Amino acid sequence: MQLDLIEPSGNFNVVINPPFAPMDEAEADSSYDLPYMYMPHPKYNKKGQIPAYEMIKFSVNIHRGCFGGCSFCAIAAHQGKQIVSRSRNQL
Repeated sequence: MQLDLIEPSGNFNVVINPPFAPMDEAEADSSYDLPYMYMPHPKYNKKGQIPAYEMIKFSVNIHRGCFGGCSFCAIAAHQGKQIVSRSRNQL
């Protein structure tokens, strides 16, 4: 059993939940089967081109996670450090 980390801060408590367990291959496949729009958030509509979106808009996600933990990137923080691949028939 994992416990949450709770630290008092002023009149509040900051609660840090343990990370989710990594997905297995079937869970990753079902996650990418959801009806995503694959478009930037509408709040960016009037701001012109988004360089990061232009770079990845035709990419295919083949896995989640990154073991690197580089200081300039947040993938490991958002997706976890364990690599979870999709099945070949879902790509």
